[in-house]
Amino acid sequence: MQRRIRRGLVGLSLGLVFVSATALAQTEHTDIVICPPVEGDITLDGQLDEWVRGPEIRLGEADLVKRDPQYLGEGDLSGEIYVARDSTTLYVAGRIQDDTLFWNPRVPWLGDGVEIFLDFHPDPMSRTPDSTYDSYTSQIILHPLAREVRWSFSRYRGKEGQMDDPVDGIRLAGLPLRDARGATVGYTFEIALPFSNFTDEELTEGRVLGFDVALSDSDGLPEQKNYATSSGKSGLAQFVDRMGRMRLGPDPEPRGGDGSSGARGLSPTGPLAVLCAVLGALLFLWLGRLTTPGGRRLAALLDRVRRIRLRPKVIAVVVVVVLLAVARLVGDYASSRLADRDVATHRELVDRLRRATAEARRLGLLDAPPEAEDDPVLRLLSGRSVQPPTRYDYSLVPVTDEVPHRTADGTPFLRRDIPAQGVRPLAFIVQPAIRARRATFVYSWHAAAGASAAPEDETPLAEVRLVHEDGRVAPAVEILTGRHVAPFADETAAPPEAQPAFTGTVPFFASRGRAYELTVEVPREGDDAPIVRVELDSRSPIGTFVLHGVTLDAGDGTPPRTLRLGRATDAGVPTTASPFPSTAALATLDAQHDWTVLRDLDVPADRLWLIAALRSSPPDHRFRAPVLTVEAVFDDGSIDGPFRVENGISIESETLPARQHAATFRSTVALEWGLPGEARRHFDVMSIPLERTGRRLSELQLRFTGENEVVRIAGITAGAETPAAPPQDVQYLEEGPDGFRLPRPDLEALAGLSFTLYRNGTAIGTTLPDESRDRSLARRLTAAQFEALTANDAGVHEPRVSDGERQHALLVPLAGGARGDVL
Repeated sequence: MQRRIRRGLVGLSLGLVFVSATALAQTEHTDIVICPPVEGDITLDGQLDEWVRGPEIRLGEADLVKRDPQYLGEGDLSGEIYVARDSTTLYVAGRIQDDTLFWNPRVPWLGDGVEIFLDFHPDPMSRTPDSTYDSYTSQIILHPLAREVRWSFSRYRGKEGQMDDPVDGIRLAGLPLRDARGATVGYTFEIALPFSNFTDEELTEGRVLGFDVALSDSDGLPEQKNYATSSGKSGLAQFVDRMGRMRLGPDPEPRGGDGSSGARGLSPTGPLAVLCAVLGALLFLWLGRLTTPGGRRLAALLDRVRRIRLRPKVIAVVVVVVLLAVARLVGDYASSRLADRDVATHRELVDRLRRATAEARRLGLLDAPPEAEDDPVLRLLSGRSVQPPTRYDYSLVPVTDEVPHRTADGTPFLRRDIPAQGVRPLAFIVQPAIRARRATFVYSWHAAAGASAAPEDETPLAEVRLVHEDGRVAPAVEILTGRHVAPFADETAAPPEAQPAFTGTVPFFASRGRAYELTVEVPREGDDAPIVRVELDSRSPIGTFVLHGVTLDAGDGTPPRTLRLGRATDAGVPTTASPFPSTAALATLDAQHDWTVLRDLDVPADRLWLIAALRSSPPDHRFRAPVLTVEAVFDDGSIDGPFRVENGISIESETLPARQHAATFRSTVALEWGLPGEARRHFDVMSIPLERTGRRLSELQLRFTGENEVVRIAGITAGAETPAAPPQDVQYLEEGPDGFRLPRPDLEALAGLSFTLYRNGTAIGTTLPDESRDRSLARRLTAAQFEALTANDAGVHEPRVSDGERQHALLVPLAGGARGDVL
């Protein structure tokens, strides 16, 4: 019996030891990173020469906490991270390998980037399991090479980051990494994070902080495919105790500087004022004790003051206090009046800018392609000239015949699965134009991965607009949750104002679900001009709105017109090329099918755009070899060409990462797409100038000239130059040899002002420099600001504190109401 008891106690002891060891293993953190002092000045330029001797944090395949089945090794996602500090600032740098870069300004974590996690708790080692964010913790997301948002706080001191947070001195620099062919294969970054943004404590040698770095990889999609953390743990964005740890090394040697580190300090006028007050009081007392005649008179005066009774002194003090209070009120009132006058002055100035912007839009100056250096509005406001872009009348050339799909109600539509993303609307050309009485839209909405709930009912997810030939825009059609659409995966929902269109799957979204159709009447106005364009504007705060088809009905008994919806190129050229293309929508040329003739076109053409790709990568010895020739036949019997399409020069494999195009590549990316678990794909667009203008294209002859390649043609667009009409009634802009610009009096009135342009609530450009630029581009307009703009079209005044300075901001909608461009 005793032996059994002893065995039981031994077993119980071993079990307790095992449980304790397991718990300890679960709570034990990875090796603590040592943060050394800086050895000299760090220049934030993206060059990592000063970091190569320091300790590095390696992130690779072993650190992936989320891994896509198609992870291709270190070139797909890996990196080296470096840390250092001086007395005021934490510096973090890195060299990141990522073969396909995609920055997502709307949802930063659903894209490529670096995430830095910080915990300034006095004792981060004491954190309990699954501790959530508090005022000691922050998470910052970096997009070092992005044109728009380069950094933003996901969490700042425990709460959701807002760009009006008192953040000072953050500086970020980055450079692309390129291979021998000049293709981008990653990036470097350097960032300065002043400690004063996160804690008021003085940080000294031996202090332990919570610290972690994560690398996010999207492979060009708005999702998170691969995710690596330096601690090897997931859930860092929810649970702060999972962060790694960093110990501060020896205190750095004191160094002089110009204050560029970003640390907050006292203004030199404060100590000077105190010193002057003390010296003045001492001088006054000293003069009162002098034996000179002046000193005796001052002493006598002080003696008379001392002999005054208490009550008059109290009354005098009260009077002085009241006078000071009145003076302060008067000063505040005067200051408020001056501020109101400044706001009124700026509002008058912005009214002039709105008129100038409207005139610029009328002149076509705002139609510059989005890949331009910056938005044309900001070019005008910064004093530069804007040249009207070359205008074309586009004609879409179908490359194959397609059989339309039908909705559950029998409405025909050519199915395209067009995800609406980004801050710019999608535009689909209607060619030839049609006088429509009804328009039917087929669409679906897909929740973001990991989203806890769908948006509330009546939340706008998208806005569809019909544009007439005379420029008139029909009233926008808003697609609202609950009323017009339900989440795709919810097949039981029944929105009251829409009909089920089809049930099935949609590329890129794994689940099965339901799409809907909505038919609206087209208002009859004026001469009832035909419809020439359909525009789609995404409003979805989370998730993805997908347009599957648009059908226009003339209402005269003729068959409905099913539109060949296709993505526009980055330069704004409309095409019939669609993401997730079916073979029925593609013209395929190879050794067995080496000839295609597109006849009976009859469209005006001064330039052609060919959207195509190779199905797979050809061998290296086929570089620069022609794989396709194009000949254009015109109505007057003339023939242009043959135009050569060469491997590696004007066409590439659709599976090659689009960002790996060599510097000598002549085409540009037309569109990209991809499915989970599959390689990202893309089509390129080749621009072909024709020899003479003013002709009508009647035939295109496409001949395959390759060997084992397979050429897939997704679309062809013809464009005829539209001569610009001479400007009429130009009142607010002046014309020069380089285009149009603001007049000099307006530019002088703008001196000292900065401007940030928002589109659909997202900052897309600013005239602010350096760190202020990054902070401004990371901002979004809130729902409350939208409501205020809707109620006050003249503009909303907002006092702000930015970088420690009080500023006045005036939000004014330029065009399209509160949902359009806001300055």
